[in-house]
Amino acid sequence: MRAALKKYEVFPDKEEYIRYTWISFATHIDKPRALWYAFNAKEFLDNQETELGVNDELLDKLYRKGLGYHVVAMAYVWNEWFEEAFAMEEYFMTRMYWHAFREGIEQYIEMLIVQRQEKHLAEIFADTEFRYCFLNHYEAYISLLIDPTLTITKMTEFVTLVNKINRASVIYGNGKKLY
Repeated sequence: MRAALKKYEVFPDKEEYIRYTWISFATHIDKPRALWYAFNAKEFLDNQETELGVNDELLDKLYRKGLGYHVVAMAYVWNEWFEEAFAMEEYFMTRMYWHAFREGIEQYIEMLIVQRQEKHLAEIFADTEFRYCFLNHYEAYISLLIDPTLTITKMTEFVTLVNKINRASVIYGNGKKLY
């Protein structure tokens, strides 16, 4: 079920929408407000100009833009705007960003697990290199959503991750643990 967009505060500095989206998401109090901020943050990010070429300033802009899209995608997944979130993955999940955005990518995968997006997770993990890079998350996805008999590679890390996903499921999901 897709959440309806309600109207909230309007900020003159459009970049503030990114900050307020993350605050709303991190405090997990007001889903509709987070969605409003995210919607406006995406509009701001979409309108950012990016010049061609490679230099430190451009790389910093691309990194910041990728972080912004990650924040928006997290709020979209929380609000079950899945297709909109999936469309932004290229900005923070491409191979070039696997290490730079590792924590953000892991958070995103955890939210997809919480929201039980099995089909999309299967598509993401179809890339063998990605699956290997995020092996703990792959095993958590398979074990929690597909096959609970999966043999786990690193049990201590797996248990820590499953506990984290279960906390997120209580907060951002249906209020229940997955496992």
